[in-house]
Amino acid sequence: MVFSSVIFICFFLPLVFVSYYFAKSVKIQNLILCLFSIVFYAYGEPLFVIYLIFSVFVHYLTLKNGNVTKLKVAMLTTLDIGVLFVFKYLNFVTDTVCTLVNAEPVKLPIALPIGISFFTFQIISYTVDCYRNKDFTKISFTNLLLYISFFPQLIAGPIVKFHDIEAQLYKREKNLTLAADGAVRFIIGLSKKIIIADTLAVAVDNIFNFKEEYISFPVAWVAAISYTMQIYFDFSGYSDMAIGLGKMFGFTFLENFDYPFASNNIREFWRRWHISLSSWFKDYVYIPLGGSRKGKTRTILNRLFVFLLTGIWHGANFTFVLWGIYHGILCMLEELGVIPTKKIKNKLILRIYMFCTVAIGFLVFRAENLSVAFTFVKAAICGYTVNPQGVSLLLTEFSPFFTAVLAAALILAFFGNKLKEKFSDNRIIKGVKYPSAFLLFAVSLMLIISSSYSPFIYFQF
Repeated sequence: MVFSSVIFICFFLPLVFVSYYFAKSVKIQNLILCLFSIVFYAYGEPLFVIYLIFSVFVHYLTLKNGNVTKLKVAMLTTLDIGVLFVFKYLNFVTDTVCTLVNAEPVKLPIALPIGISFFTFQIISYTVDCYRNKDFTKISFTNLLLYISFFPQLIAGPIVKFHDIEAQLYKREKNLTLAADGAVRFIIGLSKKIIIADTLAVAVDNIFNFKEEYISFPVAWVAAISYTMQIYFDFSGYSDMAIGLGKMFGFTFLENFDYPFASNNIREFWRRWHISLSSWFKDYVYIPLGGSRKGKTRTILNRLFVFLLTGIWHGANFTFVLWGIYHGILCMLEELGVIPTKKIKNKLILRIYMFCTVAIGFLVFRAENLSVAFTFVKAAICGYTVNPQGVSLLLTEFSPFFTAVLAAALILAFFGNKLKEKFSDNRIIKGVKYPSAFLLFAVSLMLIISSSYSPFIYFQF
């Protein structure tokens, strides 16, 4: 089930909201949210929901009553990663091996369950946190299942670490003012997805389907800029919707984006982009490996390894691996001073550098394979010649609506933090918050009704 669908907005969400607010105790509220979350996931994954429940039950039985050992944590974590590997990476590894040995490709009939990367990381978070704090093992099965399956963040995050939300499973505030603010946040995210990301997606898909000879400098950069804005507003839109939904039910999720395009370098960009994933890798991989405590060389290797895992986490394709390594190398070069971002005082130059390197990276991220990625990156960096047919096709994508949406997206991405600081306390802005949200909701709902199915980009991860 997709947040940006009529069945979710007009039927599922009102039903679960009314049921929740009629429940008097937190225990009953949790049970209601848990049952609706299972229905939410079963709507799209009717078979895999059985594994989800079974996996939670196995972890619950294994770790309950404080009986946690390193061996149990290692076994459960290996099991979780093993299942993730089979569903997400086994075909990729098999194809790669077959290619290397020049054998006939073997395609196993394995479908990727929606959201498996997200809830796998959350159940690993619970397992490790139980080892670090034995009190966490006293949780009930219902509450543990709710933590793993809670529908706002089940499909595409943000990744919620257990120690960040454990207390909220037992006590949280429930009132209509918070719910209304959560609804506004949900509508903002819905508008990002429907009005901005989906509009840009049409042109991006068309451009990436251009013939190779049509890919020149302007085509590559329009693709890079448009897709960078598309994925930002698509994913940050989903995160806004998840955070807003959580707030409607009394939960506080940590922010997943903090205006990443206001960054001055790649390191800062990653402190602001997909924060929940970066934070998860920091807590459960980077720090256990030694973090920055074992010398400069080990620190660099640890960070490169984390970026490699970040790329692999996104999908079974060498484009994602290359994308992760690319960002890891950029961060390393900045840290060593080879790319002297610390010495450059002109923020405009830093912003241009940050955006261009990020956008080139997203060309690799979006490409279907390394060959397509190389074609677009080569055109973006070395595309001195211009193909008239390619440019002519490109211009057909620039409808007035697309141009306006792309311009608005760039302004919001680069200056959204400044606009928020300037107008957040403005009485007029506060006064029109709810009417404006209602208008955005009406426009978004009309576009949803009139358009075809459009899943969020991060569903595939």
